[in-house]
Amino acid sequence: MKRNLLALAVGAAVAMPGVALADAATIYGRMDLSLGRVTIDKDDSSVNEDGSNWEVNSHASRFGVKGDADLGNGLKAIYKIEWQVSGDEGTYSKTTTYIDDAGDSVTVSDDSGDLKARNRYVGLTGDFGAVMLGKMDTPMKKSQGKVDQFDNYGADIARTIMGDVRASNVLAVSSPKVADALTFSVALIPGEENDVDDSTDTNVEDGLADAWSGSVVFTSKVIYAAFAIDDNVAGWDTYRGVAQISAGNVKLGAVVTVSEQNSDSETGVDADEKTGLVLSVAIPVSKKITLKGQVGSSKFENNEDGVLENEIKQASITVGADYNFTKQTKAYAFIDSYAEDSDIPDATATQVMLSLGMQHKF
Repeated sequence: MKRNLLALAVGAAVAMPGVALADAATIYGRMDLSLGRVTIDKDDSSVNEDGSNWEVNSHASRFGVKGDADLGNGLKAIYKIEWQVSGDEGTYSKTTTYIDDAGDSVTVSDDSGDLKARNRYVGLTGDFGAVMLGKMDTPMKKSQGKVDQFDNYGADIARTIMGDVRASNVLAVSSPKVADALTFSVALIPGEENDVDDSTDTNVEDGLADAWSGSVVFTSKVIYAAFAIDDNVAGWDTYRGVAQISAGNVKLGAVVTVSEQNSDSETGVDADEKTGLVLSVAIPVSKKITLKGQVGSSKFENNEDGVLENEIKQASITVGADYNFTKQTKAYAFIDSYAEDSDIPDATATQVMLSLGMQHKF
């Protein structure tokens, strides 16, 4: 159940005379944790090749405040601020591993305390659509709709395809729904660099749209379809097509992406490339139980001086089920098999994860 902040505002007004009560805001959130068994088999002659362990994981557990205020003449002010919390450790920690241009495995750690910034913005809505400033999911990221049946879990589509970016310093504009079906969105992302005292010939990102993301989305009762473009978002250019069909209660979805390093980051012959495909299905078998499945496949090509240095192929298959106690609370289980095959010696690995978890929204 959503909680109203009116009581907090009243308390603040009592403690601080003279503070006026504004339009009521809403506090919301969710906790989502799972217990999982992970088995890894790595083709690496220098270390133990396989192992298993138990894990307790938090999956984008969060809380936030949001609301709107009527400004008259058809205008509304809108706002939102949201934080991700680490429900399993009390400290947010994320480790990302990727292959650099030299073909070396690089691990980057993000340790940012108990709270991590998610979407936050302020803006206006009206007959013209909406305009917002802040940190938020790009139109590319949002274009996936509800195709990802394992969003925010280990089997998230972000593991195999590009374009899953929540960008900072964004000016976002979206249209009203056209013909009750089409919505257009664009996000402009300035680089916020300044060439004062710059004696180099490097490309200074001092414009309004050093990076941008855009999408067009079609929605109906039966079909969801989207096309999205990223230009220099996180250093990559990406094209994405999305489709989901509702056949009765069954939902069939697909996402395909083609990505290349932006030309400002790498020359054409050195630019790395990645293509990916995800297919998903959700089948309600009763009012409370939904069966889900998803497969993903991608290919990453690392280029150097016009020569293919190495190639990494990823493949995954995930099946699971949700049991909905209520609209707010569900239990879930899934098993995920993920494989990565590389031209790099000792870099091939497979992982199998079995998870059982619970999610509650408030």
